[in-house]
Amino acid sequence: MTTHVASFTKRWRQVPRWFASVGLARSRYLELGVSVDVAGPCLLAFDGERSRRLHSGQIASLRVVRGGPRVIDVGSVVLSGARTGKFEIRVGD
Repeated sequence: MTTHVASFTKRWRQVPRWFASVGLARSRYLELGVSVDVAGPCLLAFDGERSRRLHSGQIASLRVVRGGPRVIDVGSVVLSGARTGKFEIRVGD
């Protein structure tokens, strides 16, 4: 079994207003559609709500695609709505 010791730590936002320090052995950017195999043991964390643990001997093939769910920046949307008056309710109209 190969053990990877974290070579650096990143602050990772799991859900709004909740951060965790995550130790990383390595990281790299993936081009769209290019697959990479990841061998366990490790924890694959995709966002604050989804993660998968790979046990020793398990392998996952990962690739980045554009066909996933749409993502919005909630803070920007709320700020934009507040600035443009979209949340104002006029009584009597």
